[in-house]
Formats: sequence, structure tokens, C-alpha cells
Amino acid sequence: MLRASWFRTRLQTHHISLLPKFWFVFWQNFLQYAIYSGEILPKSCTKFEQNRSALGLETGSRTTEARSTKHEARIKTQDFKNNLTRLIIIFLFFSSPIFAAKPSNFIVAKINNKAITNSEIEERYRFVLLASGIRIKNAYDQKMLRQQIIDKMADEELIRQEAQNLKIEAEENEIKNAIEIIALQRKQNPAQFRFFFIQHGLSFDNYIRQIETEVLWSKIMTEILRSRVKVSDVEIREFFEQHKFDTDVRKFLIAEILISSGKNADQLAEKLVLELRHGANFNDIVRQFSSSFTAENSGKIGWVSQGDIDVKVYNAISKMGKGGYSEPVLLNDGYHIFKLLDAKVETKISDHDLNTAKTAIFNRKLQIMAKGYLMDLRKKAFIEISL
Repeated sequence: MLRASWFRTRLQTHHISLLPKFWFVFWQNFLQYAIYSGEILPKSCTKFEQNRSALGLETGSRTTEARSTKHEARIKTQDFKNNLTRLIIIFLFFSSPIFAAKPSNFIVAKINNKAITNSEIEERYRFVLLASGIRIKNAYDQKMLRQQIIDKMADEELIRQEAQNLKIEAEENEIKNAIEIIALQRKQNPAQFRFFFIQHGLSFDNYIRQIETEVLWSKIMTEILRSRVKVSDVEIREFFEQHKFDTDVRKFLIAEILISSGKNADQLAEKLVLELRHGANFNDIVRQFSSSFTAENSGKIGWVSQGDIDVKVYNAISKMGKGGYSEPVLLNDGYHIFKLLDAKVETKISDHDLNTAKTAIFNRKLQIMAKGYLMDLRKKAFIEISL
């Protein structure tokens, strides 16, 4: 099987370069045939010799020489025919679509004037599998994950283009600090984290580009969007009035992964929960798949109580043990997967809880605004994806 694969690879690699050689040998044999034909055709012959030949009366050394010449001509002609047949077979063999060379790299998506190639997508796909520990069991899983990666890379390209339009740049030290934080989350130092890419044949520069995009998006939200979000005292009072608090309040420290509503979003969410419960890395999955603003902070929402969250969320996390993962919870913006980091009981509502509520309201409004901002970028952009 290995030899067959190697042979086919060699054919795919070299069949185009062999075609000029084929034609060279073809014409070389053709010219030889023309020369041989000229040698055996009679150039002049007396009428007497023609008559003797017609009566079959050729005798002597001339007859023997003629027969020898004809015999040699037949051999040369047959050799030419054999060579020509072989060359035609080889030509048809290499021209077959089965052995036609297939490009290993091609454009999969166009985002305005920028292209995303198959090799870039395949490398991101390999990194996601290695970093997160997700298991791909069949072609459907592979297609679903690949589509999610393409969509995310398209959004990243839109963010880079928007940052360029806004003249927002990511400083080298900002990217370096982000890499250090990620390495620390993986219990590695930056050098060890870089070696991970070298060890698995991945481009660390491509990963830095991804982190650079995250820094750019954070700066866009900070410089453009955060100033537009306002939380009033009325909103805070209404927030607490709409939720009743007991004297003993259970508090939950939670993190989340948000899979935005869309095609196969529910199936992807269920797949991720299954992988997390089998040991997949939560932080890497947050970074690669979460559409929430909290993804910048490893998905951490913070301390919440029953009054701070939707009843669906409370019902999901209140039954969980520390370190557990909830089933996907469908809310207005998509499917949420929650991780319980810690839990405690408080006997009163403190100023800290008030600030937490304010922060929660602010982040929720910012997340809605950021999602709308990115949707506007998509609507204005020329996006073409070829699967």
C-alpha cells in the first residue's frame, strides 16, 4: 500500500515534466523511421532488373543483399512501431485524470481583497485539534469543525481590515503579554509554548497573527465601543427589583463558551460539552470557539447569584459540582456552555454584589453592541466562501 501511494505521488509530481520528453523521443523515432524508409526504397532500377524481380528471378549477391536490406528494414520498422506503441500508452497513462496533479493549496474564502487559502485553514484545523484535544470521529465532525474555523478566520480578517481603516495597531509588547498569559494558562513558559508549534510542524507566526487580531478587536471595543455603553442607576435598581434575593444567597463563580446561533450550532455545542467532559482543554476551546466577549478573559463571567442570571442558567449551574460543565443552554444569542469554577453562600448582598451586577449589565450591553458591530462589518464586506 505504501509503495502504491509513493508511486502515485511520483506520477502526480512528474507527469507534466515528462510530456516534453515524450514528444522529444516521439519525433526522434519518427525521424529515424523516415531515414530507414528512405534507405529501403529503391532509388533507381533498370527495366531488366525490374522484370527479373517481377518474375522472382533475383539471383546472386545482389539478391542476397536486397533480402538482407529488406530484413533489416522490417526489423527497424517493427522496432519503431513497438517504441511508438509504448510511447502512446505512456502518454495516455500520464494524461489520465486519475494521475493528474491536484493542487495542495487553493483559495477557500475571499474577504474583500484578501484570500484565505486551504493551507491556512488546514494548519488552523490541526492546531485546534492538538491544542484543545477534540476528537474527530467521522467526516461530519470534520466538516462541522472546518466550517467553524473558516467562519472564525473570516471574522478575524474583517477585524484586521477594520483596524487598518481605523488606524488601530497592536503593539509588540501587547502581543507578547498575550502570548505569555496563554502560555501560563497552559502551564508553560513562552519558549516551551513556541516549541509546541515547532514540534508539531505548525507556524508560530500564524498563531501570533491570530493573537494580534484578538488584541486589535479588544482595542476596537475599548476605543470605539466601550464609550458608547452606559449603565444607569435606574437599570441597576431595576435589575435587583426584578430578582428576589434570600438572606442566604448562593453565589457561583462561572465561565462560559458561547456558540452563536446558526447552522449546526446546537450540534457543535453538544460536541464540545462531550469533549470537555472527556478532558479537552477549556481555555483553548473558549479561545477557538466562543463568540462571547468573555472569551478575552478565558470565558470567566465572575461571581453571580440567582438574581443576576436567567432562570435557565441558574437551573443548569445550581445542580453542578465544582469543575463541572453544563449541558448547552439556549438563550437569545446562542448556546451557552457553563463551567462551575467555585461556589459559596453569602448571608447578605454587599457592595461588591452591586458592582458585580453593574459589571454584568455593562458587559452584556457591550457584548450585544460588539456582536452588532461585527455583523455590520459582514454586511458591508464582500465575502465569498467555496467549500
